[in-house]
Amino acid sequence: MRRGPDVIPCACLWTLCQGRAGLTEGGPWDGGTQRSADDPLCRYCYPACQRLVGAAPSDSTTSSGALLHTVFTSFSAACTVRDAWDALAAEFGDMFCSFDWCALWWAHYGQRRRLEIHVFSCGAKLVGVAPCFRETLWCGPFRLTALRLVGCDSMPTVCGLVLHPAWALPLLEQLAEHLLEQPADVIQLGRLPGYCWYDGHLVAALSRERRLQSVTRVTTALPHAVLDLAGSEESYLGQLSHRERYNIRHENRRLVQQHALCVDDAGAVEDPCSALREFIDFHQRQWSEVGHRGHYADWPGACDFHRDMAFVAGHSARLRIRRVRVDGAPFCMEYAVRFGSRLHWLQSARSLERRWSFCFPGRVGAVDLFKQAIREGVRQVDMGIGFYEYKLKLGAQLRPVAVVTAVRRGLWPTLRVCGFRAIALLHELLGHRLWYLQVARRWRGLRLSMNRRWIRTQLWPADAHLLRLGWGLVVSWPGWLWRSLTSMRRNHWPRMPARRLSGAGARQAGEWCALETRQWPEADTRVVQPADLRIAAARVGCALDGECQTALRAWGGRFLWYRVLWRLAHGDYLWLGYRTHAPLLACWAVRPERAGPGWDGRAADTRLIDVEWFACAPDQRDVLRATLSHMVRDLAADGVECVLVPRAATEMSVS
Repeated sequence: MRRGPDVIPCACLWTLCQGRAGLTEGGPWDGGTQRSADDPLCRYCYPACQRLVGAAPSDSTTSSGALLHTVFTSFSAACTVRDAWDALAAEFGDMFCSFDWCALWWAHYGQRRRLEIHVFSCGAKLVGVAPCFRETLWCGPFRLTALRLVGCDSMPTVCGLVLHPAWALPLLEQLAEHLLEQPADVIQLGRLPGYCWYDGHLVAALSRERRLQSVTRVTTALPHAVLDLAGSEESYLGQLSHRERYNIRHENRRLVQQHALCVDDAGAVEDPCSALREFIDFHQRQWSEVGHRGHYADWPGACDFHRDMAFVAGHSARLRIRRVRVDGAPFCMEYAVRFGSRLHWLQSARSLERRWSFCFPGRVGAVDLFKQAIREGVRQVDMGIGFYEYKLKLGAQLRPVAVVTAVRRGLWPTLRVCGFRAIALLHELLGHRLWYLQVARRWRGLRLSMNRRWIRTQLWPADAHLLRLGWGLVVSWPGWLWRSLTSMRRNHWPRMPARRLSGAGARQAGEWCALETRQWPEADTRVVQPADLRIAAARVGCALDGECQTALRAWGGRFLWYRVLWRLAHGDYLWLGYRTHAPLLACWAVRPERAGPGWDGRAADTRLIDVEWFACAPDQRDVLRATLSHMVRDLAADGVECVLVPRAATEMSVS
């Protein structure tokens, strides 16, 4: 199968590198320098076809039952399964676990790391690939041996495995056994994307290994934005709010009527590397105008990596660089890669000129990219990691990003992991959040790229969120105290939660009640909802209406609003009871896997309920009963059969 243009020989560049052939790079930025014979890896990796002659054999091959397990320690040897790997990733994975992405990532960020590509096949069919590596990390006096996934750091993207669903369970069990053949203090598999379906199977397979002491699945602080596209442009626009549809049509109509609009795909009409270089310059110019360094200056090696990725994706017809020009000047650009039925929207750049104040250039470019993707048959858009409100307005859904971490059994590995963890968190707090984000960004002479050692020691993303949460509480405390004093002066209640009936705390103390949803006595008979009470239900941030958002922001400020969005992004369900612009209480439904340690093994159709009061209402009992009844009806419609409610909440709700 041909992948590249006709000017490239019908042999993989990996084979040419192995044969010590002199290669002319001929890139648009390097002047066509000659590659020396001593370089083990050419800069442009394998853009041509896969006609290998005498490919290097694998380092080890074992057979267990119907599955054949093969381990490769180099991508040059793994070139023999490149097409099958990409085909499997396009059907059941994504671009971040494909051969091209992993090999390029390893070429740029694989220094001082040992590669292990675990390939599983059933007969002549490839059914699973696990690109892993081992490395030795030093943090102060503590040394740690870690096993991680290729693509797990050095850039804000996800990573994962390539698994066929029919062989997922036996494959993961064999993978867990093979990963522990060589000792590793920590096994970290993640950041797994929000559309990952095998994280539960992965935790179960690692938990069965007796050589591991603890296996945890945590979610990172930043969610994963995913957009499910409809079959037509009209259907996609119909998913958006009325205000957003009006803005999109108004902006496009005014641009077409008053300006000369030109839209093209720079990656298709020009050289891919030249098109990406134009995008990088535009992107960095945008961020420099607002006083920031930008992605390509913050992350070390990002320019070289994406230039090589553009070269490979451009010659395989996957690169999408949508460019919008207005009156001959750059208006916005979108950088994406099409892989299978999914479009990975990597970055965007827009003009910040004042003459475009009547519109949002980023929205114009994003909608144009989505319409082109719909015409190409794309069904899902990966919009990257992070919380961006404009992505929610464009129809994205926030999904949690999971990281599976396992620690080797034994006293000495546990002590080393604890010490390493403490120093790494101190480095996160002082080195990155205090020095890099607060101090260094204010002086141009100190604006350097992020530290590579800090990037590699980010093994526990949930702990970083707890640090940021604690720091936000400390910073926001004076403001909350001042608002409380001023509100008391105006004869209002202090804006502080009057009571929190925590389901998790009640469960640990044994003060909770297990109630079946179909037997809830107050669900339909004796509950009378107050006339002025409004109840809003939400599962993701975009499901909250404007009045509900205004009530939360007016009560608790930005901190409370972000905390609500964080819980929604991690899978919790919210029912908010409020009057006008005053929230009264929030009922959270927590899934069993997020209930914390000590869960008593109940089925997945059980939810743990947390009740949080924001204000003391005169009819507090009626408000609680109405909100809980509304919640139970919704959960019963979703197939939930049992809820665990704090006993104090049930006693208050029963008349």
